[in-house]
Amino acid sequence: MIDQEEKLKNYAIAEGWPTVLHIAAGSNHIQFVEELLKMLDPEGKDVALQDYKGNTAFCFAAAAGNIEIVDLLLKRNPHLPGIRGGKGYIPIQFAAMQGKCEMTWHLYDKTKHCFEDGDWNLLFFTCIYTDIYDLALKMVKERQTLAFERDLNKETALHLLAQKKMSLDSGYHGPEHDHNPGKKNDVVLQLVKFLWTTIVKAHYRKDELKEIINHPSQLIFDAAKDGNFGFLSELISVYPSLIWDVDNKNRTIIHIAVLHRHTSIFSFVHKIGHIKGIIVTYEDDERNTMLHMAAKLAPRGQLELVSGAAFQMCVELLWFEVQLLYLMALHFIIFIRLLSGGIFIVSII
Repeated sequence: MIDQEEKLKNYAIAEGWPTVLHIAAGSNHIQFVEELLKMLDPEGKDVALQDYKGNTAFCFAAAAGNIEIVDLLLKRNPHLPGIRGGKGYIPIQFAAMQGKCEMTWHLYDKTKHCFEDGDWNLLFFTCIYTDIYDLALKMVKERQTLAFERDLNKETALHLLAQKKMSLDSGYHGPEHDHNPGKKNDVVLQLVKFLWTTIVKAHYRKDELKEIINHPSQLIFDAAKDGNFGFLSELISVYPSLIWDVDNKNRTIIHIAVLHRHTSIFSFVHKIGHIKGIIVTYEDDERNTMLHMAAKLAPRGQLELVSGAAFQMCVELLWFEVQLLYLMALHFIIFIRLLSGGIFIVSII
């Protein structure tokens, strides 16, 4: 059809004004794109045609994640990565929004020379939204002010990461393992540590630092509520006094974790060392200790993890008994240490 009517190659063929190249690039038809390029302007003007929203075929290919098509288009017109599409977004942004990790990495070095401040911020937060953590880490290392930026909800990158589950075990193994959950988790923890270290090193006064991490929400309590102890471990290793922070009811992160039935709290408490004997007996505004929190009914979301009222009751009783034994053990250790006068240490935890 295009052979018979050559004008069709650049015509808008559907609502929204996409050309044949737009459709082919967004549909991953590599062979068709190759043949079509032979018919288009060799100087690259045709491949830069935009639809109604301003998107080029390159934007479509970036969003689809097809690196082969992107490279074919780049060969014809090397300026395509900087041509803005819908909402003023550059093509790499469309790739990141679709969670296309390889494509986002592929375009990064080809695009960052034309980034404006808003592009840096938007791409950085999009990478966190769509779990492209390795590129987010690279970006903040190159532009450390990103650690202090806030998204449309006024949240920093740390606020967003506080709500993502992470293991207590960190240790960086490299950013190239996007499809390996364990190694991706390591990259997230590296990102958390770099963000937090960057903020702490900015030499803010304590009240200024708390303003950053406590608005629009207290991020350490967001993490405790979600059982995100890998995140908390990274923050506390850099700034230990966070363990003493309390919410508006005078509850520590330990209280919140127990209240929400996160069993990982035991590993976390064990890691914080000698102050655990104090923190687990700490009282909130209503004089509740960790044991009182354990006795409260679990949140509905946790109860629904098991079916049947009787079974839910058994799980709740078991949880309370474990907490009771844990606190009894801690009190026993403290008592023995006092009796011994520091001559010997008994540890059964």
